[in-house]
Amino acid sequence: MNLRKINNFYAVKESNRVFYLNENKEFLFYYDLPNKIVTLQENKSNIANYEFILQKIANDFWSGKITQTVFVLKMFRFVRKGFEGAFELGMKSIGILPDEILIADRLQFQNWLTDELLYVMPLSNYILNNQQKNFGKWSLIKNRMKLWGKRYLDILNKSRTLGGFDIKLQWNLGATEKSCKSCLKLNGKVKRASYWAENNIYPQNPPNDKLECGGWNCDCELLPTDKKLTSGRMPNLP
Repeated sequence: MNLRKINNFYAVKESNRVFYLNENKEFLFYYDLPNKIVTLQENKSNIANYEFILQKIANDFWSGKITQTVFVLKMFRFVRKGFEGAFELGMKSIGILPDEILIADRLQFQNWLTDELLYVMPLSNYILNNQQKNFGKWSLIKNRMKLWGKRYLDILNKSRTLGGFDIKLQWNLGATEKSCKSCLKLNGKVKRASYWAENNIYPQNPPNDKLECGGWNCDCELLPTDKKLTSGRMPNLP
């Protein structure tokens, strides 16, 4: 039985059910994991909508419809909203509801969000210097915003490595036409959530020194699975 210590109690996963025990390892309560796993294919609309709105905000600034200050404020509000949605969706996919998320996991999420928001101001300066009135090309801005859009899936994947108990996660290739050598090596590998997190091996997470592709256009996912853990050493990365 694989127990995981969480604050003042323990958690253990058996089949599709998670049991919680007190410090004396006496039963407290349990909850059932969802039979349906939330995947990238089923969340294309969420990811596409996140990227679409990012593009819209950026285009409004590039074309001069809004000021730099308004752009920064809109980005702060929308990125926070998008990240919160991706984080809670990732948690929900492993059976954790919003009111069940641990404070420690919330704090980790805040670190991810803060790191992202630090790049908003440099992004605004880049767009300012490449605005339409300065003969800047929209295609350059559009490509950059596509990379920002990938962060939704990044947070979705990372949240699955949290969640209060050490579930098994399998690396699944995404829809990218040509996967990099690192992602191909990792495809199908099954490890505990703690392994992926402790070794800092995630899909996306740009700039990602674990992946040959750098994670910039990565569509891979870490999905919950009941398959056997991958034995032996992991492949050399990148």
